[in-house]
Amino acid sequence: MANPVWLTGIAADVMAYVLQFVALARGPLVIVQPLLVTGLVFALPLGAAVGRRRPSAVEWLGALPVTVGLALFLAVADPATGSATAPASRWAAMVGLTMGPALVLAIASKAAAEVPKAAMLAGSAGIAYGLTAALSKATAHILAAGPVALFEHWQPAALIVVGAFGMLAAQGAFASGPLSASLPTLTVADPLVSLLLGALGFGERISGSGAAPVLEGVGLTLMIFGVLLCGRSPVVTETVPVGEDGN
Repeated sequence: MANPVWLTGIAADVMAYVLQFVALARGPLVIVQPLLVTGLVFALPLGAAVGRRRPSAVEWLGALPVTVGLALFLAVADPATGSATAPASRWAAMVGLTMGPALVLAIASKAAAEVPKAAMLAGSAGIAYGLTAALSKATAHILAAGPVALFEHWQPAALIVVGAFGMLAAQGAFASGPLSASLPTLTVADPLVSLLLGALGFGERISGSGAAPVLEGVGLTLMIFGVLLCGRSPVVTETVPVGEDGN
């Protein structure tokens, strides 16, 4: 029988995706996807409450660069909304630049040791999730024309396939090694790939004038550093023991 905690996690993932889908229907990838890293910030107090553990000062400090870096990036970048659609040539580039590396990482992970395998599968999942976000944005735009329109375009079907691949890769990463190896990689890869796809596919631009590129880089660096600290926190990665059946 499936572990209730696992089922609760799946239900939370489904609800989170529904909210993400709505957000992508209204806003650009370069804003919506980076905000997902705040999940680790909220995981600290939630993990402490569920696991009845008190985070250390270092763990609390890990949340600071995430929030400061994210705020700095979004404030300086001043992202442009862009378009909700992309021509076929751009879609071909987006699919090739994402699913190629994602498949290579997934295949290469089969011969890797425990920790590298978890990190490689998490990277594969994060890249796939970035493409899933782009496909979700396109599907939301298609859905606005009515449910029948979903069967007239390829993006909704691709969303299901790529989303399933990403979920399987993520579950494989979590099962292959410690969360401290997979969670930070997954959390970082998704928004970074989404930033690339937002600019490449939908024309979502960030500010490139003056000191903006440097400050944007500083913001992203701080955000990634904070994610690495939070993602390795025992409060986040070891809150609830997994059942003996592996679920």
